[in-house]
Amino acid sequence: MKTITYTSDGVQLLYPIGFVYNTQDVFTVYVDDSLVPFEKIDHNHTIRLLEAPALSSRIKIVCAACLSKAGDEEEQANFKLHHKQQFVQQPSTTIPIDQLKQSILSDIEPILKDFKTSSIELLAQMDKLYTKTMQSVESCQKLKAEIFHEMSSFRQSIHQLIQEGVGKLQYDASRIEGVANHAVNVANQRWGEVNSLQQSVHSLQSEVTSLKGQINSLSNSLNRLESRSFGGSSK
Repeated sequence: MKTITYTSDGVQLLYPIGFVYNTQDVFTVYVDDSLVPFEKIDHNHTIRLLEAPALSSRIKIVCAACLSKAGDEEEQANFKLHHKQQFVQQPSTTIPIDQLKQSILSDIEPILKDFKTSSIELLAQMDKLYTKTMQSVESCQKLKAEIFHEMSSFRQSIHQLIQEGVGKLQYDASRIEGVANHAVNVANQRWGEVNSLQQSVHSLQSEVTSLKGQINSLSNSLNRLESRSFGGSSK
């Protein structure tokens, strides 16, 4: 970690700050402990602030992995402040470890505070979500019990209807079978009566035929008697 601090010369325009760094280095720039936007220009090792600092404000550049030079003179020679065509060299300041720790703590304290606040809010939201989830689970269990009860009721009703339907079908089938058997018996009886009538008719036909024969025989006998009678009279 490397921290560079200096005081602004009061220039109100945007200007670049040049110093030694590697292209892959990552910086954080503060003006009076407030983050400010900047632009990294790698080809000439320059950082261009995108917001002009106020008069006598403290500019701090924090670099996590910047190059460290052997002496303060070489380091100071590479920290430059440019404004238009004017060149102003700003001296670098060596920061003690305790001050660096304090600076880091002061930098991360707002972040930790925000994180703590966000964590508390998140825990509260999670607690609310847990409460809602448990309420939903309880509602689902109640609904499941109601559905199970309704299904049991439906099963009993369907079973009862099936039993009643089967009983009725059996009763109707028995009645139909009885009616059918009665009809068959009646038909058989009527068929017997028809057969008996047919036999009676045949008997009557036979008797009629016999009577016809007898009548014919009598008629012939009468005819012969008449012939004889008429013959005797003529003699």
